[in-house]
Amino acid sequence: MNPRTAAALTTEPPKGLLAQSLTLAANADATDESWLSTFGWAKNNPDYDAAMKLGEQWRQDVNLRSLEEVDCSDGHS
Repeated sequence: MNPRTAAALTTEPPKGLLAQSLTLAANADATDESWLSTFGWAKNNPDYDAAMKLGEQWRQDVNLRSLEEVDCSDGHS
């Protein structure tokens, strides 16, 4: 990102999600470690573990259905 773009991001109002993200990144303090306090929040959380397993099963089901649709639409198989 060139300096002119960074300056524009900090002085002009954001015009969408990308612009908002770039504005946040341009104004971020690289030494801020406050995010570290959220690290490990789901350790030993049974609800989180269950949600991850359900998500994995859902992705497997969707991927399998997608592959079946490709097999059915392929006229060469």
